[in-house]
Amino acid sequence: MLIPNQENPRRCPVRVYKLLLEKRTDKIKTDRFFITPNPFYQKSGIWYKNYPVGQNHLSIWTKMCARKSGLDINKHKVSNHSSRSTAVSNMLQVGIQEQEVLKSTGHVNAASLKPYLQLNEEHHSDIVRRLRNNMPTTLSSTLNITNNEQIPSNFKFDNCVFK
Repeated sequence: MLIPNQENPRRCPVRVYKLLLEKRTDKIKTDRFFITPNPFYQKSGIWYKNYPVGQNHLSIWTKMCARKSGLDINKHKVSNHSSRSTAVSNMLQVGIQEQEVLKSTGHVNAASLKPYLQLNEEHHSDIVRRLRNNMPTTLSSTLNITNNEQIPSNFKFDNCVFK
């Protein structure tokens, strides 16, 4: 699903998507979105060739976009798969249901999403907060902990020390 950019129409993904679709001729038989640009489009008027863009071109475009956005591609690994991985991770982290993510990304089952989930510090903190808020009554009363209190620094649990 594309969401229009009302503030900057030149950078609107809906406008760009429609423009690219308009430039596909009826001779294009592939259903792939990224198809090979025709280097001679100015002479022929035909923007695209009738075959998908190769993996190498997608890799070059992805790295070029990352570089132009200010990402240091020497410091961070950037690949064709980076966008898909980030999208899956972001959708899951904000609470979008797995079934919706599966439909959006074309994954077959929920197990195939697990390698994409990148947990950041905020996500870890949220997990700890939810665990503390939902601590079983018996454990919290035994420890004399309320929802707003911290676990004592010397508390030992299965050979772990919380500090």
